[in-house]
Amino acid sequence: LERQVAARNAEVLPVPITAIYSKRDGIVSWQACIDPNPDNRVEHVEVDVEHAELGFSPTVLRLVAACLATRP
Repeated sequence: LERQVAARNAEVLPVPITAIYSKRDGIVSWQACIDPNPDNRVEHVEVDVEHAELGFSPTVLRLVAACLATRP
């Protein structure tokens, strides 16, 4: 499994990514949201919400809307 994860992380993603994560998530470790490949076009955005709030938080929804508005 570790080899598979390392191989996947070595691949360059074909599209830009916005990774929204929270250190208060409680379900998904925030470290798992940080892309280790420096060649990927990833913007990591930390928000201060719990896991269940990620889909309803006005802050998160504004981030998603802004991201969608700037990408074709």
